[in-house]
Amino acid sequence: MKTKLIISIFAALVLFTACNKDSSKDKTDDLLIEAIINANNKESIDFDNLPMSSKDILNTEYANDFVLLSMYAPELGYEVNTVRDKGSDLGKRSDAYFNLSGRKLISSKGKGDKGDKGDKGDKGKECFALMLPVTFSMPDGSEITIEEKEDWKMLRSWYQNNPGYDEKPMLQFPVTIKWYDGEMQDVDSREEMKEAKEGCNKGGKKDRCFRLVLPVTYTMPDGSEITIEEKEDRKMLRSWYQTNPGYDEKPMLQFPVTIKWYDGEMQDVDSREEMKEAKETCEEGGND
Repeated sequence: MKTKLIISIFAALVLFTACNKDSSKDKTDDLLIEAIINANNKESIDFDNLPMSSKDILNTEYANDFVLLSMYAPELGYEVNTVRDKGSDLGKRSDAYFNLSGRKLISSKGKGDKGDKGDKGDKGKECFALMLPVTFSMPDGSEITIEEKEDWKMLRSWYQNNPGYDEKPMLQFPVTIKWYDGEMQDVDSREEMKEAKEGCNKGGKKDRCFRLVLPVTYTMPDGSEITIEEKEDRKMLRSWYQTNPGYDEKPMLQFPVTIKWYDGEMQDVDSREEMKEAKETCEEGGND
């Protein structure tokens, strides 16, 4: 009954919109997107059962995404849930909506919510990729580790088996990224990942003109300490957060530390203020 009511309301609104010269197609798309989202009779379908034009769009505009779930809303259209499986936005969820003929629906809301997740717009520049394996925390608290491309099917299976969840999977830190010049970088938190992405959008590696010299020690949110003596030890940070799921604060680097500039010069950094100055030097163009 609820679904029929939604369809009836939508049909009436579309008729009204068609008669209103000041109304735009985008507003009509908004109404149809909302109707598809709220339909309680959606059914899961195979990707191959989508209209050909929808599949063409998904294979081009969403070439870096993995289709998690395709759904059909009778008399309305289609909803396709995807997740980014390569590049700097690895793990990012998106939703695309199509009408019955397969035309992509474009929302005018611009909220980044369900109504317009499918409208990707400006993707930003990709200048690094996340290296596998990576681990995701799922909405129910479970974890899925992606070790190779085929493992993305585990995410699809999870959402198929848990239809009551629509929150995106959360990437666990630390992770390793590979810049497109071949350089590898460890990223310990969402804040550091945000900085790396901002660097891409500004045309380069924003704050990557030096690196930390090991060993370094981190103070964890509960006051304990972890010392990283070699690159492999960074796994201890990930293990700590897996063992302590109630904490989301990033680990705090202890000072002093030593950094190595890319021209080979070594520098002792005694405080967060000095580290901030070093990063600002990178932003200004290098180590002068």
